[in-house]
Amino acid sequence: MPRRIEQLNELLQREIGAIIARDVEFPKGTMVTILSVRTAGDLKNASITVSIFPDNKRGDVLRIVRKKSRHIEMLLQEHIPVHHIPSLLWRIDVTEQKAQEVEKLLDSLQKKE
Repeated sequence: MPRRIEQLNELLQREIGAIIARDVEFPKGTMVTILSVRTAGDLKNASITVSIFPDNKRGDVLRIVRKKSRHIEMLLQEHIPVHHIPSLLWRIDVTEQKAQEVEKLLDSLQKKE
């Protein structure tokens, strides 16, 4: 990945995290963390991976960030000196959930032995 895109990804991650903390309201007791940003080579889209705690708030949080996406993009345009802010595509990180599923499967296999 070109260094310029890596730098943009890092900058977007920091700025989106700050905007979400400052300007977006989530259900009480919900924690949202921006894990990664991956901007396409043509700079048109950026995939934002978020971690959401607790798990049962994932749907609510995803609806909120998707609804606020244009507003977040406008705020990014004010803070980041680039010609065009990529469209934000939101994804939920399911790594922890998958790891727990694998652990349960391994435990059940060990119990059968």
